[in-house]
Amino acid sequence: MASREIWSLAGTFSTWVKGFFILLILSVCASSLQAKEYAAEQQRLDKFFPGASLSAAEGDYQVRTITKGDEVLGYAFQSINVVDIPAYSGKPINMQVLLDPQGVIVDAYVLEHHEPILLIGIPEEELHAFNAKYQGIRVDQRVVVGRSRDENAVTIDAVTGATVTVMVVNEIVMRAAHDVAVSLGLVEDNAGIAQKPATVREDYYEEATWSELTGNGAIRRLHLTKGDIDEAFKGTEGEGIDEATADEV
Repeated sequence: MASREIWSLAGTFSTWVKGFFILLILSVCASSLQAKEYAAEQQRLDKFFPGASLSAAEGDYQVRTITKGDEVLGYAFQSINVVDIPAYSGKPINMQVLLDPQGVIVDAYVLEHHEPILLIGIPEEELHAFNAKYQGIRVDQRVVVGRSRDENAVTIDAVTGATVTVMVVNEIVMRAAHDVAVSLGLVEDNAGIAQKPATVREDYYEEATWSELTGNGAIRRLHLTKGDIDEAFKGTEGEGIDEATADEV
């Protein structure tokens, strides 16, 4: 009996040790990711605002003020604190955006993403090159990825093979930058950033196979469990209504 109890205690201790080391590894990984993101943030700040100081994050959007002496040079924020738009992977892309006091984008840089095409196919440098094109764009301008009939729109070339991803990036950058600029009083809330209604371009048509359509993101499938849907409704009036277990489909 005593021997059986000893083995039982040994098994419990072994399980506890394994759990501890798993938590330790996850903690180290999370800390490493945070350190990498912080280094990227600081590198971009030093590039565009050398020698500047950064305030603590403030407000609903966690905006940090960039200053040099008594002069306000701009503002920095992470898009994840402003908008939560899922990309091709189904997970949001987090970007650091820098604005100047006139509401002009100084820099837009991806801090974290989970896009499969950028992890196994297209070089991540192409995404960074795409993001660099936002420098100098006002937050109240309309930006379109690809071609547009709107003469007032700013057009940016897409990244071949990652069209869906860069279209989501465009939405993230412009919506987040606009919302932050409005909150800071840099632009008016009614500054025509709203997208115009989509129209079918009857003069442009290109045949594509099913494989091409699913490969370029034109057709996608998203699997959601009832638990995912319940999680999405948290903080809304629909929270708690007809909840399901997390693994129910």
